[in-house]
Amino acid sequence: MNRVVTQLAVILALTCASGLAWAQEAPKPAGALGDLTTIDAANGVLTIKTSSGAAQRAVLSKATDFLLVEPGKKSLEGAEKITLADLKVGDRVWARGATNPDGSVTTRQVLVMNAEAIAQRNARDAVDWQKRGVIGEVKSVDTTARTMAVESYRGEPLTVAVSDATVLRRLNHGTSDLADSDSIALADVQPGNQIATRGDRDPATGRLDAVTVLTGTFPRPIRGRVMAVDAASSALTVGTREGMVQLSSSPESLFRRFDITPAAAQPQPAAGDANGARRGPGGFAFALGDRAELDKRTKPIEFKDVAVGDFCFVVVEPGATASAAAVRIFVKFSLPRTGQTGPSGPTWPSDFGGSDLPF
Repeated sequence: MNRVVTQLAVILALTCASGLAWAQEAPKPAGALGDLTTIDAANGVLTIKTSSGAAQRAVLSKATDFLLVEPGKKSLEGAEKITLADLKVGDRVWARGATNPDGSVTTRQVLVMNAEAIAQRNARDAVDWQKRGVIGEVKSVDTTARTMAVESYRGEPLTVAVSDATVLRRLNHGTSDLADSDSIALADVQPGNQIATRGDRDPATGRLDAVTVLTGTFPRPIRGRVMAVDAASSALTVGTREGMVQLSSSPESLFRRFDITPAAAQPQPAAGDANGARRGPGGFAFALGDRAELDKRTKPIEFKDVAVGDFCFVVVEPGATASAAAVRIFVKFSLPRTGQTGPSGPTWPSDFGGSDLPF
């Protein structure tokens, strides 16, 4: 799968990030948890978009407390007392209190994670997933030794070790948002489960000491070449090194064009990163999980602009199989010939040089 493991880890980190903050709290928190969409200070009402997409009202009173919590904190230790005036649309909030028959929450306390702080944490977290993340399939579980035998999507065997400090979560089917997940134990992980894990790895032994273990059905990246286009059904056939994949699309699918130049193919530092940390290979993996970056780096196209022979990088919806998938993001591109020898196959010329591809 070449570099797709890294890209998938980055994508997963970005799509999970909004729900990561309080993922360690009770699976069914009392009140309303989600993104703050409106603030009606005059009437003392907040509107919160929950992970299900529903809008829930949080009714405030003079007794309501507001606490600013650092992203990633698992307790209220160090939380800063703030006021309603400090809240901003886009903040991640948890309005804690009793739920009324109409679905509103009589709020006694509002926990707030600042949107900018979350974005900064998300960027750090995504880079960490890129550096230390592995995606694969569980082959066996040893609850006594607290280890799992995992085969990565690169075909590499590794032993994932779980400690008391390891975060274990199961994403509900069809989601990649940790707000829609449940805390699990090692015994709940079964052979055949899809797994994303990150931690420090010993190259000599293949042992990875896991910081995070996620099971679920993840978006899967595909790199290849368009072999057939069915305009009537908005379907594509893409040839990859592993075989042919049938792709279906919908009005929600995003189609983009990425114009690659030799300079664009080189790793770029993250914006505002004094250390010049890489934003994914060539910076492009971040664009797949960040709509603003995607808009900046690519140009919108339509399904009709895709043609047989186009090279493509596709992020597909959860639940994909090895031979069939639904398009989430489809990016077509052409590559400058490098004169190098790269990975080749029936759909991938050898003289495109694989080492500097941004995918």
